[in-house]
Amino acid sequence: MSLDDFYLTFEQQKELAKQGNPLTEFRGCAGTHSIDLGIETLNQLKQNHQTTNPVLIPIYDKSLNHGRGDRLPQENWLKVYPPFDVILLEGWMLGFTPVPSQSIQDKNMIQVNENLKKYFFFFPSLSN
Repeated sequence: MSLDDFYLTFEQQKELAKQGNPLTEFRGCAGTHSIDLGIETLNQLKQNHQTTNPVLIPIYDKSLNHGRGDRLPQENWLKVYPPFDVILLEGWMLGFTPVPSQSIQDKNMIQVNENLKKYFFFFPSLSN
């Protein structure tokens, strides 16, 4: 899976952009992903030994909305069937950790730095 497939929907991203932070106006930075959907999906994949039901993996299409992108409707998501021996999740910012807020001078970066804390679910060994 890709962290990219957990980007906010186009409508959610438009709402986020209204907050006025240019770093989260478009997808990419911490805060532009649906962390809850990522957690739910990973939990379903990890519990594969308890069920034979398929797990739906979201698909994000970056070509939609003139390149602004959107998550496809659930009926178009990838269905994967257990059991799973390995679960791979890739993403360019996975493993990034926030820095002390007092070391940040750009007010827009302060929020992105805070948002990174929400991503610890994806790499729990760093959250201890």
